Amino acid sequence: MTVRGAALAPDPASPTTMAASPSVSVIPEGSPTAMEQPVFLMTTAAQAISGFFVWTALLITCHQIYMHLRCYSCPNEQRYIVRILFIVPIYAFDSWLSLLFFTNDQYYVYFGTVRDCYEALVIYNFLSLCYEYLGGESSIMSEIRGKPIESSCMYGTCCLWGKTYSIGFLRFCKQATLQFCVVKPLMAVSTVVLQAFGKYRDGDF
Repeated sequence: MTVRGAALAPDPASPTTMAASPSVSVIPEGSPTAMEQPVFLMTTAAQAISGFFVWTALLITCHQIYMHLRCYSCPNEQRYIVRILFIVPIYAFDSWLSLLFFTNDQYYVYFGTVRDCYEALVIYNFLSLCYEYLGGESSIMSEIRGKPIESSCMYGTCCLWGKTYSIGFLRFCKQATLQFCVVKPLMAVSTVVLQAFGKYRDGDF
């Protein structure tokens, strides 16, 4: 039977239909398009704002370091203070450089290595400064030896109920803190070595 006036729908699979249809480009899912905006950290505004605060911190810290060196009246304490203050320009400027080279992972790894190594040095100097303020290990022990350790979850001593302060406890705390000063640089060097051989991926465990 023939039905007049009825339009037959074209077959989508026919070669004629494929040729007549307009060309359509398929964009893979997750691929960047021209409509996407750049990440804010990659913009000039982010670099300028961070640069302003970095250089402000540099000027303030350098002034403090200069004043300590100018009035160097207590070298046993001020040498540690100056070393600790240097973490501000090193950490700030290092982080700013990482932001400027945000798209290059290789530069970021090297900048982070310098920062991590000096951070370990700062921990050592801060602990040494605390000991210097308290008069050294002998003065600390003469003050706290034999006293019971207060059990507190806030101070992390909840597992030390019934124990007293001793030279062994003090040295254990010192060793536990200083292990960071050893592990941190070793991990930083390992990161550089892995990066050189193309085996390091930030955040990939």
